[in-house]
Amino acid sequence: MFKNFLNKMFFWLNSLMFLVPHDYATVPKSSGSLTSGGNTNLIQHLVDRNLREDVTLNDIWNRLKVSIDIRDTRIEIPQAVFMQFMTPPSGTRSVTIPMVAPYKEAFQEGTDEEMLGEEEDTEIYNLQLWHNEIKKSVSMRGWGIDYEELNSLGVYQTITPRLAKAWQEYRGKRIRTSLMLTHEDALTKSPIGLKQEFNSNIFIPNLPLGSMPRWDRSDIDDATYTLGYADSLGFQSKEFSGDYIDLIAEQMLTASGTSDESQAYMLVDNLNDLEHYCRNYLKLREMRIGDSSGYIFICPQEVLYYLLNPNISGTLGSLWKDVTCLSKEEASYPGMVGKYRHLWIVGDERAPTLTLSGSEDSYTLEPGFVNPGNNDDRNLSPWSGTSSYYENYVFDVGTVLGAGSIAEWVVYEPKYAKESTQYGKHMGKGSYMMGGISAARFGKDDTFDSTYNTTGDNTLINRGSCMVLMSRRQISHLRSTTTT
Repeated sequence: MFKNFLNKMFFWLNSLMFLVPHDYATVPKSSGSLTSGGNTNLIQHLVDRNLREDVTLNDIWNRLKVSIDIRDTRIEIPQAVFMQFMTPPSGTRSVTIPMVAPYKEAFQEGTDEEMLGEEEDTEIYNLQLWHNEIKKSVSMRGWGIDYEELNSLGVYQTITPRLAKAWQEYRGKRIRTSLMLTHEDALTKSPIGLKQEFNSNIFIPNLPLGSMPRWDRSDIDDATYTLGYADSLGFQSKEFSGDYIDLIAEQMLTASGTSDESQAYMLVDNLNDLEHYCRNYLKLREMRIGDSSGYIFICPQEVLYYLLNPNISGTLGSLWKDVTCLSKEEASYPGMVGKYRHLWIVGDERAPTLTLSGSEDSYTLEPGFVNPGNNDDRNLSPWSGTSSYYENYVFDVGTVLGAGSIAEWVVYEPKYAKESTQYGKHMGKGSYMMGGISAARFGKDDTFDSTYNTTGDNTLINRGSCMVLMSRRQISHLRSTTTT
């Protein structure tokens, strides 16, 4: 017991020592470092040799996985939508694809009507597909300090994969451009010089089916477009105007209204109208996937988020569980988010936009696209009407695709070449291809005219695709739990 008392006394006295201020030495008294010793040149830094690449948006038109560190989307549109030609040019700039028309004249009936002299001629339409040069180059070094520094990071090993990825991203833009504007941009350049025109098949929600914008060859005599601003990376905008643009714009505003909340939203009723319009009005050619037939509806993600919200009446959300029983062949396309009636629905993160500006009889339409490398030139601002500080009549653009809706002529795939100067110290790596992408639109024409693409008969036949113009829902509505 006495020993226990002494132990407690010892700990009590020991604790009192730390309550009394006193000097004591540190070990070491002053810390040494390369900085305090004036030897910052000896400081070393480690560099992670696993070179990474920034993530880009998924693209439904390509398996964007050939480059380093990119999301493996495995999203790809079925080949049935393409009329693809892998043929050398053999000195020609175009290829003509014929299409025979069905017989349609009246039959002769009874004993008083004779067949002789009433023979119906065969009617043939044609699609002319063109190609042009498309190229891209990047800088690099062949030797020297700059070369050694970049080479140590593995940069030069990524140039070819990154070029391949850029080509795939650009092909997606080329396809979206042709589905909206008939021809990709390359076909408007010298020496081809085609003129871009909006898809003649257009669907807008909240319009009667008989009031959808329709235009033909005779409607575009004064059609024009002007080059707008070029973004910081060199991609140039275009504004389209003319009588047929006024016709399209007027129907867009009829469907949407001009208030601060548009009415041109895509709901289930509109999907029913869309399928009926494509099948019975436009007579789009169905494609088959497995044992099922139908059309692919490429839906902008902004629209899809609202369309699949189960808490909002009139959307697919509450019905979606009943319509997603896809076959093995259908489910093999990871881009498919489901099927409604005969529409396979695919979400598109890179869907273009279309902005309406101007006033009556002088409207303009300006498309916006996602370019390679996260260079996004779309109008992503929310819709705003006449009571707002400024008007922003912006529409998201979707597309319904039937069989053979896109004509793609690949003269040859991208090839690679190098350029050097200063005895090989300064170098460039170039990649080039020849090809052309257009919407599959047939005409009954005798000659080809580079100003208006075709001349002669005014008839245009597009059995492949339909452009769908939809208003973007406000973010507050995307998160809404009640009907708005």
